[in-house]
Amino acid sequence: MRVLAMGRRKVIERYQTISAQAFGSPHQKWIPLGRQKYGVSAAAPTRQPFLTGCVLSLVHSPFPFFMKQNYSSWLQRLGLVAGLAALSTAAYAQTPVDFNGTEYKQNFDVLTATGTTYPAGWNGVRLSGSGTANQDLPLTLVTATSNSGAVYNVGTDGAADRAIGSLSSASTVPAFGAAFKNTSGAAITQVQLAGKAEQWRSGSDATVDESLVFEYSLDATSLSTGTWTAVSTLNILEFAKTSTTAAPLDGNAAANSAVITGSFPVAWAAGATIWFRWKDTNDAGSDGLYAIDDFTLNKAVAPTTPTVGFGTSGVTVDESAGTIQIPITLSTISSQDVKVDVVIATPGGTATSPADYTFTTQTITIPKGATTQNATLTIIDDAVVEPAETIILSLQNVLPANVATLGTSTYTITITDNDVAPAPTVSTIAALTVNDAAGVPTQKGQTVSARGTIYGTNTRTAGYLVTLIDNTGGLGLFSSANIGTIANLTEGDSVLVAGTLDQFNGLTQISLTDLTSLGRAKKLYTPRVVTTALTENEESELIRIPGPLTSVDPTQWMTTATGSGYTVDVVDAKGVAYQVRVNKGTTLYNQPAPAGPFSLTGIGGQFDNTSPYTEGYQILPRSLTDLVLGKREPAFAKAVRVYPNPTAGRLTVEVGSLGRGASLEVFNALGQRVQRQQVSGTEASVNVAALKTGLYSIRLTTTDGSVTRSFMKQ
Repeated sequence: MRVLAMGRRKVIERYQTISAQAFGSPHQKWIPLGRQKYGVSAAAPTRQPFLTGCVLSLVHSPFPFFMKQNYSSWLQRLGLVAGLAALSTAAYAQTPVDFNGTEYKQNFDVLTATGTTYPAGWNGVRLSGSGTANQDLPLTLVTATSNSGAVYNVGTDGAADRAIGSLSSASTVPAFGAAFKNTSGAAITQVQLAGKAEQWRSGSDATVDESLVFEYSLDATSLSTGTWTAVSTLNILEFAKTSTTAAPLDGNAAANSAVITGSFPVAWAAGATIWFRWKDTNDAGSDGLYAIDDFTLNKAVAPTTPTVGFGTSGVTVDESAGTIQIPITLSTISSQDVKVDVVIATPGGTATSPADYTFTTQTITIPKGATTQNATLTIIDDAVVEPAETIILSLQNVLPANVATLGTSTYTITITDNDVAPAPTVSTIAALTVNDAAGVPTQKGQTVSARGTIYGTNTRTAGYLVTLIDNTGGLGLFSSANIGTIANLTEGDSVLVAGTLDQFNGLTQISLTDLTSLGRAKKLYTPRVVTTALTENEESELIRIPGPLTSVDPTQWMTTATGSGYTVDVVDAKGVAYQVRVNKGTTLYNQPAPAGPFSLTGIGGQFDNTSPYTEGYQILPRSLTDLVLGKREPAFAKAVRVYPNPTAGRLTVEVGSLGRGASLEVFNALGQRVQRQQVSGTEASVNVAALKTGLYSIRLTTTDGSVTRSFMKQ
């Protein structure tokens, strides 16, 4: 209904039936009496909660109403008017939305471009201002000129994409939000909210950073009651901060919007209601209009207690790095500042202070809301040639103790030296293999360099174990890992090496630190014939024992061995004893004992693990072809010549008149036959162009016996 005041007369117009509880008997009918002719506005009524279709304008003049029924006194009539006034300002019943633990979404497009009805569970209220406090506010459709304090349905004029927001004024400082009932059947301990913050009108004061503060309550019964807790990450902040003119903005524009999100712990019991609201403030000047769109509510997993540790397990730096940053991290954001001490661990590494670095214990503070801070340490760049060194740091004394715990608590800094040692002088092998009376190299432990040709079979799958020979002698080469891009060393490689001169069970060798390939050797050495017991003179030399040799115990020749190698005792016709070491990786490994007397070619070695290192000399055959059956070479061996050696294409093999008709076989370094032909005259031309680069052997066989010679294929 509407009450119209006209001078000292009032007229009530009836628009629909009103309940008996408010107006008397349920059978009472109210009829419109029409309007008086005194020029009163006939504006259409607007809707109020629980009084649909009626607008009530109250006056203070105690004059009779023109109704179907007259009340007996003006006090009764005044009481009726007061009752209607109370109904016209009654609070909107904000019914909570059921939340079953799965995601709730609200994009507010349900408002439509002209809507003035809140979505289910949402409402707005006047928290303060010169107007009536804690009064529900109607939802107002935004326009280009909207500057009154209110809760607004915002969006581009006529567009379906909507949001809900507020603007504050002296009369109305609003808040808006929603209520949710926990229908999941269990308590919820962590919630996560997200949405898109938008600004649809600029403020006029550039000195004030405006915002809508987000709060939640577990004991509220409306948006204006209860105890509220703020969550700053969900505040809607001003975007157009430099504006000095209040004017419309496009809240969908990237410059005027941003995604906001927040997760926080709650004690939301099953069946209980939680309230969320954004609270406005009346700032200086004309205020901006701020809104939320694409709102989501989720149940979240409560975060575990964060751990504080080093960001990584360590770092490798050059000696010239100077001051370096050491990351200290929290596994998750903390609600409080976290402090931790960074100290030198015990043990603290191989580097020393202050010669290699400077550092003092540092207390690092990771502010709440952050996850990373850095400690610092300064590396000293000295001029000393030295190996890589380490510094080990650790963490201790995490405070507050109940906020965070220790995680990765050690951090290793490896310092690589940038000082270059002078290159060692390239020495002859003879100069490096001078021993003292105990059989120990006089230059043991020194950095040395040598140049020569690789001999022997490399039996390591990673690194090198071979022999280096020059025109003065030979010595061993060892490395547990490949050096640079050189994956292997094969017989006939020419190399320049550097490293530490060392000894292994009496065998002089260089522990390699540097290796340079010089291509393939242009010259191969002929085995030196040995007919006496082996001595230091044969160590790491290419030698040949013509024999005839026989096995002392043929069972020493293993055919099912699995170890690194085995040793065989042999003697010649004069009774001179030799030890033959058959290493795994050679083609002689796991071959049966020779069927008769034989000669043997190989590398001289030593295995003596006690001082003085003057015993344990051995011969190490390189392949199956190093063992030749027969008492002695046949007579035609004296005429055998193989040239050019090395060769890239054709090879000439001379056999003389006694070698006519010999069978010619070519074997690779693994003892595999790769070519075969007959020698029809006193010489043969052998085409080896298709063979891979490497060391090969030629075996010539007649009815008188066999002769073996080696050549290098380039």
